[in-house]
Amino acid sequence: LPSRLTVLSVVFFLIAGVIIVRLANLQILEGKLFRVRGEMQRGEATVIPAERGTIFVFDPTRNERIPIALTVIRYTVSANPHDIENPHTVAEKLEPLLGLPIENIELKLGNKEVSYVVLAREVSPQIAQALRHLKLRGIGLERMLSRNYPHGSLYAHLTGFFGYTGATREGRYGLEETFNDRLVGRDGAMVAEYGVRGEVIPASITEEYESIPGSDIILTIDPAVQYATCEALRKGFLNVKAQSGVAIVVNPSTGDLMALCGAPAFDPNHYGDVKNLRTFQNTALAAYE
Repeated sequence: LPSRLTVLSVVFFLIAGVIIVRLANLQILEGKLFRVRGEMQRGEATVIPAERGTIFVFDPTRNERIPIALTVIRYTVSANPHDIENPHTVAEKLEPLLGLPIENIELKLGNKEVSYVVLAREVSPQIAQALRHLKLRGIGLERMLSRNYPHGSLYAHLTGFFGYTGATREGRYGLEETFNDRLVGRDGAMVAEYGVRGEVIPASITEEYESIPGSDIILTIDPAVQYATCEALRKGFLNVKAQSGVAIVVNPSTGDLMALCGAPAFDPNHYGDVKNLRTFQNTALAAYE
């Protein structure tokens, strides 16, 4: 009969053989499969939003185009609470830059149940640069394209605004909605490999497909006539305490639209502050048509 030592040796070599065969199978036969799966887990496609076309009016006195709706670069400030060692200290440094209550910032930074929280949106490039200089661990910046209306309410009923419909941003009311397909352009994409904390893996293969900007629109509106017309409408609207008002100016020789105003007006930069949705309706354009 074989000795006990011999039996144990045979069992050991059998187990070792199974392990060796399994390792060879993983490394040689299934190695490619696991490598592809790993690349799929690390790989991520990031959308590169297309720059929306600019809406211009033409100033004949200065012989130049003036933008009344344009795309600007803004940033979303985010955080990974798991990387924040001292939420109160970090919140103290962020508060003067973000202009938010320190208690609200600290509450978000201290929420260890999530790995991603948004601290602020629509942050200017200047503030973003100041945040970079702080080099705060766990604080991230995401570049985004935002819409800006430099003249506030003056052209609001002409332009409408670029806002949310559900989770999607698109042109709402006015020219932003009517010519949305022309203004919107085509998004690009970047494919890269990212680590577990969301950082790009050095020397990883990255593919980038450039975005195509939207088309610009130039209006026949005369800025001086627009201002005078809207100001007259505003005063008359307040004096008679009307519910709404419309003012249109047309060049009798060419038929070009030189001014188009509606009341009450709104600021498309802060469309979320409007309580009555009828304020957005372009009654001036409806009357002109």
